[in-house]
Order: sequence, then structure tokens, then C-alpha cells
Amino acid sequence: MDSKKNAHRLSRIFRKPKVMVAPRSWREEGGENTLHSGVPLSLLNAMVHELTDDDKTRVAAQQDPPSVLQEELAKRAARFGLAVGGHNGNGGDAAAGDDSMRKRMERFGTTDPPPLPVLVVDEATLKSREARFKSEEEKKMDEAMQKRLARFGAAPAVVELKLSEADREAMARRESRFASC
Repeated sequence: MDSKKNAHRLSRIFRKPKVMVAPRSWREEGGENTLHSGVPLSLLNAMVHELTDDDKTRVAAQQDPPSVLQEELAKRAARFGLAVGGHNGNGGDAAAGDDSMRKRMERFGTTDPPPLPVLVVDEATLKSREARFKSEEEKKMDEAMQKRLARFGAAPAVVELKLSEADREAMARRESRFASC
């Protein structure tokens, strides 16, 4: 019985090896030897040329680009007219950040539409439009407000809030938490 086991082992040891396929070379023989195989060098040069000074200083300092969250916060702040500077960790000025954001937006085809023209309306036109589009209920409310103003004068006096120290601290914390956005 041992002879069968040994014969099987010996046949496994001495059998012919399978034919191996030679590995493919990394670069094809005789073809052009290009430095960049996937992305054209002209496109890379154009992208490097589009970098702003802020991006170049970031690259020189070996810092990461701003995250998607930071870019979205900058867009949101720009929409509300807030100047965002130094939010990305390098202390750059807001103009350079806005410039880089504008270039990125142009590159991806999402530029801001041109500002709408401002309409200047004189008071007579405004009154005629109010008369045309206001409902009867709104007209009655306006008349009541005019009567109230005639009877009591201008708006009531400003009410001053008296806050405790704990309330002031809570308001300051809330203000500091939402001021960075």
C-alpha cells in the first residue's frame, strides 16, 4: 500500500511543468516612447497655466487643495456677499481664493449668470401697480395702517431686552458658532 502512495508522489514530482506564457513587456517594442501615455501634455500644461497664485503657493508649501466642503462653504458665503479669507488654512486673501474659484467654475462650465438689470420705479408707477395687483384685503390692511400711523404717530419705541449673564454667554456661543459659515 505504501508503494502506491509513493508512486503517486513521485509522479507528481517528476511530471512535466505546464507551458508558461512569457509576460508582456511594459512598453511595446518599436512604438513611440511617450512620457505621458493617458493625458496629453498640452492639457496638463493648460491646467498648470490656469493655477492661481493661491494654488501655486499651496503647491509650493505641499498643502492639500481645499476640500469640497470648503469650496461649497466659500460658494455659499460668496452668494451672501461675505468675504471669506484664510478659511483654507493658508491665510490667503479672499481675492485670490475668489479668483481660483472663478477659474474652477469656468473650467467646469458653471459660471455665474450676468447680474440682472436693476429696475428703478418712481412712486406713481409703484402706486398704480399696487392698486392693480393688491387684493381688497391687502388694501384694507394698508388703509388701517395709514389710519393707525395718523392716530398714534410713527412706529412704537424700540424695546430693549434685558438678558442675564448666562443668556449673553449662550448668545455669544451661538453667534461664534454660526459666524464662521
